Amino acid sequence: MLLFFIALLLAVVGQVCCQYHSCEVPVYCRRSPNGPGEAIYTDLQGNVIAEPEPPIPILDVTKPDGPDVPLPTCDLEPGSFTGLNGRQYWVSTEGAYVNFDTAKVICKDKNARIATFGIRDDESRRFLVDNVLKRFSNIHGYWFGYTDVASEDEFVWTDGSTDTNATEDWHDGQPDNHNDADCSIVARYYDYKWDDVNCGTTNAVLCER
Repeated sequence: MLLFFIALLLAVVGQVCCQYHSCEVPVYCRRSPNGPGEAIYTDLQGNVIAEPEPPIPILDVTKPDGPDVPLPTCDLEPGSFTGLNGRQYWVSTEGAYVNFDTAKVICKDKNARIATFGIRDDESRRFLVDNVLKRFSNIHGYWFGYTDVASEDEFVWTDGSTDTNATEDWHDGQPDNHNDADCSIVARYYDYKWDDVNCGTTNAVLCER
């Protein structure tokens, strides 16, 4: 019974610690299963990892596993954050707009790809929009990986997915191929619905891994 309680407590603490913190990689949590003085480190999936470097910043808070539990802290902008389904995301700095090909290179340099998975899932997409994208009020659009470059009106995911359960979130009247629009953005001016735009236009970058 005691072991069950400890396991349950660790699971709860893990969710409190990890789920919605925005952190520059590596993303991890420090947990004290037996109170202050003992610590284990885990990744977002709860797997125990070696003590990370550099040391975790300290935040004076009280959590279920004891007082003054150190938690990872960092700023949302510009940097990485945790979405649903264990995915990590990165948003470019406000005003740093690039074309679609450059956006893909930027994501690759961050050991990521231009966002695809979370965007095509209803729940994950709502989380991204409500908890992340709406915080950047000066960004007009975010590139993500859905294009019809190869064949007009046949949009495909740039990660190679053929997910038949994927959902789309186009604004009314979109896509319309205006001005040879073969790439897609999450458009703030359309209340964060999708718009197809020319791949050479400039927008913010949304990377995912």
